[in-house]
Amino acid sequence: MSAMVGYQAGSYPGCTAKQGRFAELYVAAGGRGAARCAAEAGYSDKGDAAHVRANELLRHDGVLRAIKFLCETQLRGAIAQATAQLQHLMMNGGAHDGVKFRAAEAILDRGGMLLAQQINVNHSGSVDMRVRVADIRRRAEALGIDPRKFLGNCSDVPKDVIDAEFEEAKPALAITGREGLEDVI
Repeated sequence: MSAMVGYQAGSYPGCTAKQGRFAELYVAAGGRGAARCAAEAGYSDKGDAAHVRANELLRHDGVLRAIKFLCETQLRGAIAQATAQLQHLMMNGGAHDGVKFRAAEAILDRGGMLLAQQINVNHSGSVDMRVRVADIRRRAEALGIDPRKFLGNCSDVPKDVIDAEFEEAKPALAITGREGLEDVI
């Protein structure tokens, strides 16, 4: 198991050597058998002592940082394998390669190597302004407030009409790339 760059195996910032060894064993075991990892790291294995110590270690900030570092290191190491798998699938794709492709893609994504992402957002809906006005009136009256404070003096707001203030739009500038920021704004 590799240690942080510049540190010896089992030596991590915020961890004793035993705590660091536990983190390495725990990551190597895939996050399983925490009590066994604690005992192998040198903690007592009498009774439930290793189990109790493992639970304490898995809440210790320094141990958690070491585990995170070790997992990220393993993940970055798997990027090369995922890239090779994608290349293989590209050249020799078969009917059952979808699972392998998704796994390779997930590893690349988690390693920060996802090259393209497509996000589709569809939004639709409409609100009848008459319904909104009626709701505002009902709520204002329930609170004992004159609805005109919110709606103005209009008796009814036509559908799809919004009362607003506006500013005259400035003509668009032709941007050539030679302007400074102050020329564009």
